[in-house]
Amino acid sequence: HHRGLPFDSTSARACLPVASPTHCTVAEYQSRFRTIVNHFSLNADAALNIDAWEVGNEINGEWIDENPANGAYSYGSGEMATKVATAADYVHSHTTVPTVATLYWQVSTSNRPLNSTFTWAKNNLVNTGYASKLDVVLLSTYVEDAPLGSGFDEIMSTLATTFSGKSIGLGEFDYFYADTPRYFWSLIHLNAASTEAAAQAARPTLATQYYSAMLAYPTSIGGGFWWYFQEEST
Repeated sequence: HHRGLPFDSTSARACLPVASPTHCTVAEYQSRFRTIVNHFSLNADAALNIDAWEVGNEINGEWIDENPANGAYSYGSGEMATKVATAADYVHSHTTVPTVATLYWQVSTSNRPLNSTFTWAKNNLVNTGYASKLDVVLLSTYVEDAPLGSGFDEIMSTLATTFSGKSIGLGEFDYFYADTPRYFWSLIHLNAASTEAAAQAARPTLATQYYSAMLAYPTSIGGGFWWYFQEEST
């Protein structure tokens, strides 16, 4: 299956040019999204068919609410909820495939509580009615930044309850890639270079554990997308 992702969360925050980035406006987000959806949806080549469109990636990420030019944070400045809603409307009106949104999981590794997973989701998707525009809600988790650990069942059950009637699953997933910040307190002191061999050995086990656990929920589609698979699969 092919999932279309016109915007990673970083590009949802900052539009080009990279040398002088500015916030990507709702209109700019919609324009790029529309162009890409049209290209693939109207293409006669069946190999290019998209089975689902991800209308927003890691949409509660606090970095989306940071000014790309100076890093200043202002909650809601990324206008991510509106971007998700308008993109979902376009997908539903121009294709027959599902819409997908991915939330970013974090524990107490951020000082931006309004961007925490379920607080943001309830304020920006549930309370606004935008959740009704989504068919699938995924959770992105980077184990070294914010592990689900023994809370996996509670978290996924809450995801299913919050988005009742939607399919849920793991979205992005990875462990200990070199450019991740490793925010979690027990890992922050580790050097990726000195632990790469151990991390490489642990990745298949983590993938098996998380992917298998994700199948335990009635509305689950499983998961997920190993973000750095090309770099880490060798």
